[in-house]
Amino acid sequence: MSFRTRIDEENCVALTPNGKTSDDIISCLLLCSSDHGRPEPPAHSFVSVSSAVVEVDLMDRSMAPGGRAYLRLLKALRCHLNLRTDFLISHHAGEEQNPGSEPLLSRYDWSERRPEVCRRALRDLLCPDLRSCDPHSLLEWLGAVDAGCGNSSSTFLSSLVCPEPQRSLSGALSVSLCGLLRPQDVWRLVEQLRSQAEEDSWASVTVHGFTDSPVSWGEEEHGVLTGGETFYNLLMFQDHAYRLHLATGPQDACPP
Repeated sequence: MSFRTRIDEENCVALTPNGKTSDDIISCLLLCSSDHGRPEPPAHSFVSVSSAVVEVDLMDRSMAPGGRAYLRLLKALRCHLNLRTDFLISHHAGEEQNPGSEPLLSRYDWSERRPEVCRRALRDLLCPDLRSCDPHSLLEWLGAVDAGCGNSSSTFLSSLVCPEPQRSLSGALSVSLCGLLRPQDVWRLVEQLRSQAEEDSWASVTVHGFTDSPVSWGEEEHGVLTGGETFYNLLMFQDHAYRLHLATGPQDACPP
């Protein structure tokens, strides 16, 4: 996906699974009207009427290099668009690498990066009753813990107090990972947390999408008005019960 591009101001690009097979991908481009002849305002996102969304099926036979549709698309990108941006590309060690990726990367400046990891040990943490706490209060509390906010009220006009009923936890661990992660990465993390769960323990995993990604839930168009929220939270208990919360911004389609 394009990196450091703002969806409400610039061209954004993303390569996403289309749900047919794990190998099929669709190129989703968010273009400005100055670059595209027939603008079409997105249906569910806050994007100005001067924007247009273009989707190209890269796995279609007509998109084979040298084909008529391929050459037409290439000409349009080169002649009508000033599409120059940095990209984030996910590659994992131990997997078979695409043979065409090395010649492609050799033409550009690139660097390999790993997800940024931050760990914090939490002591004497006030925790609500996670099974009965309403979703909004639970997500607010989890966000406050992740942000390092305190558990007591203050003189500020707006403050957050741990919901009742509550209990004190002697110890907990907060871990944050920041990077271009795939669903397989999240699944492996969830499996490890489930296998290491102890009696009367729980684990919470929150996954945030990129604020300026062109796509949101179900490959629907994504918009930004204030925050561009797109995330989900999985709360797991030792007895295999769980709670799943899906969230999105007011400009986007509802999660599936």
